Amino acid sequence: MANGTGNGGLLGEFAVTGRFDGGNPQRSSDIVKVDEATFDVFPYSEDGDDNYMFRADVRVCSSHREPRPVTLRFEWRAWRAERYMDLRDTFFCRHEEGEWKLVRGRVEGNVTTLTLVIPPGETEVSMNAGYNYERLQTYVRSLRGNPDASARIIGFSEESRNIWCLTLTDGNVPDGGKRKLMAIGRVHPYETASSYCIEAMVNYLLGGDPRAKELMSKFVFHFIPMPNPDGVYNGLCKLTKENGLDFSHGNILASKDKAGKTLLSFARVAKPDYVLDVHSLMDREYDQVGSSDERLLGRFMNLMPDQADVGRRWTILKQRGREALGPKEKRTDYGFTSFCVEELGATKFVLGFSWFGRSFDKMEKTAIKALNALASAIMGVG
Repeated sequence: MANGTGNGGLLGEFAVTGRFDGGNPQRSSDIVKVDEATFDVFPYSEDGDDNYMFRADVRVCSSHREPRPVTLRFEWRAWRAERYMDLRDTFFCRHEEGEWKLVRGRVEGNVTTLTLVIPPGETEVSMNAGYNYERLQTYVRSLRGNPDASARIIGFSEESRNIWCLTLTDGNVPDGGKRKLMAIGRVHPYETASSYCIEAMVNYLLGGDPRAKELMSKFVFHFIPMPNPDGVYNGLCKLTKENGLDFSHGNILASKDKAGKTLLSFARVAKPDYVLDVHSLMDREYDQVGSSDERLLGRFMNLMPDQADVGRRWTILKQRGREALGPKEKRTDYGFTSFCVEELGATKFVLGFSWFGRSFDKMEKTAIKALNALASAIMGVG
């Protein structure tokens, strides 16, 4: 029954949901209405790994006639959630289809409390700026008709979602002498910055800049922007599903996951010379960089040193040693890039960028700068 006001109007109310493409938590039982303007939210993690539990994406719907405050209390149920609670104080917020804005919360124990003034309509609240499966579908459609870009479905996920590859090169230059660079992003669903980075790289290469045209004449770029669409759609943190595949740290050869099989099949055909694995991470001070080629890594860091303008420094990822005994299918850690290096002879390059200290514009510029530095480094080492 609706409640009446003194002048015959209707009182508004709030509702909070995570049941949408990219929402977390998606189970209605994980969002509890405490009172008219307070909600307890229990973010979902498919494996409880606190190192990756940075996924929270809900929509607050308000039928009030004017902006009203609402309180969201996010209770993190990771194994050792308090280890990273200092990083769970900042969220992104946007109303309808407006711009994302940063909001700060209060952290106590393993709970983050946000008090927001919510306008009428729908407001999205996300720990990492949202980038879901439908956004990628829309973006791919926007590239149709571009003569330098080819978008094709290379396979499907377990839940039959599209896995796209965007191939970019100058069609007027024969492919024979070009280097083949495959770039993947968003293997871990919470890492939305990697999606924005991949999109920025593609837009740059197709934007007509003279330097971009030069790269298009010397490289064939294969971008796989979302190899884990099920994980993204279902609001997961790290895997393709519960007990599913971790593209980076699981064994991709042993897995029966359809998305993993798709990636392996495509890589065997494409035979990339270089594999760029783009991640995002939760860190206030550091970005990550690593490569299976020390010369390439050194040249890249000379071209793109610590980014002091956004208060970032590089931390170099250590290369894991190969397990000496047993077949590759038995290794505990044999991810996609390991497969490309060991079975296809590719050179691995890994980048990880954090939202902390970066606007969307700065994230895009960082991605473009990194692509240029990597391409120059590749051409420099031969």
